Amino acid sequence: MIQLKRRNNLSETQFWDEKHLESISTRNLKFKNKMNYEEYFSVFPHFKYVAEFFGRIKGKKILDLGCGTGWVSIYFARSGAEVFSCDISPEAINIAKKMAISNSVKIKAEVMEAEKLSYEDDMFDFIFGNAILYHTKIELSTKEIYRVLKKGGKAAFIEPLAGNPFRRVYRKIFHPDYRSQGLLTYDDIKIFGTPFRKVDWREFYLFNWFYKYRKSSLEKIDSKVLDLLPWFRKWCRIVVIRAIK
Repeated sequence: MIQLKRRNNLSETQFWDEKHLESISTRNLKFKNKMNYEEYFSVFPHFKYVAEFFGRIKGKKILDLGCGTGWVSIYFARSGAEVFSCDISPEAINIAKKMAISNSVKIKAEVMEAEKLSYEDDMFDFIFGNAILYHTKIELSTKEIYRVLKKGGKAAFIEPLAGNPFRRVYRKIFHPDYRSQGLLTYDDIKIFGTPFRKVDWREFYLFNWFYKYRKSSLEKIDSKVLDLLPWFRKWCRIVVIRAIK
């Protein structure tokens, strides 16, 4: 499997600060849609897989781990959850706070490393992350995620999968600004799942790598091929991991 070089936390912070500073001038902080978590997470199969696992979040404490600019946090807050958001980038957290105000919701956003969370033990009903685990030292971040999750609480992570040998080529063509970083491997998933009472995962997007453009015909092909030939799952673009403490 592809295993690219990961960088330390300092360089991660610097990179994402610069990235968010570059985009802030063109960013519209107020969402054009009025969708909540249930509505948005029903749009794409990988998000739907998370929503089916979480269920209702109203009145629950949820952590958006590695929240970036906090756009997912907005959807959670619109559904009545008590939302905590953290990221390693101070600039991202600044934008997340402004975005919450612009969209008339409340989130508690803080600068924090996934490997060293300052939250109390057994604090959250749900923990969500979108492309975050593969940036971290997986053993340390797993311990922290497990620690701050309540007994019986649920965690779900959407991660880029390392199994496809053409992934590097795809990144160079469509995302030339990406740095050379590791993607999530099945060994990482095994490490993450070790402390939890129950863990499952599902791979998404074998052919439909451009899922944001809603190519429904490719979604159907993906579903049929992966059901008939599960060996191809390791070549998918994304894996969603679900865990119960």
